[in-house]
Amino acid sequence: MEKLIPLLEKLSQKLGTTVDHLWEVLKYQALISGIMDLVQYAILVVACIYWWKFFKSIRILGWEDGWYWVLGVIGVVLLILVVVAFLCIQTTASAFLNSEYWALRTILQYLK
Repeated sequence: MEKLIPLLEKLSQKLGTTVDHLWEVLKYQALISGIMDLVQYAILVVACIYWWKFFKSIRILGWEDGWYWVLGVIGVVLLILVVVAFLCIQTTASAFLNSEYWALRTILQYLK
């Protein structure tokens, strides 16, 4: 925490603003980041639904023309994205429920 205050002061001086204003901007950015996360989650859900519908239709028609490779690759990519989204839910929740923690965590990431 001792490193945070001088960092915020230095950054605010470079930007020509106050530490309080910079902190408010960071808290507002938490809201924007949370909304963007929700949009990405929605896109992922829609992609999974369409993949599942397409998978079911191909499965009914048969596995001709090598579609199983395409569906397999898309399925693995979607599964990886779902796992990553699951691991990021804590950050999204903190962006909405505790924007000060989100801002502090973001600044501390840059100190490392």
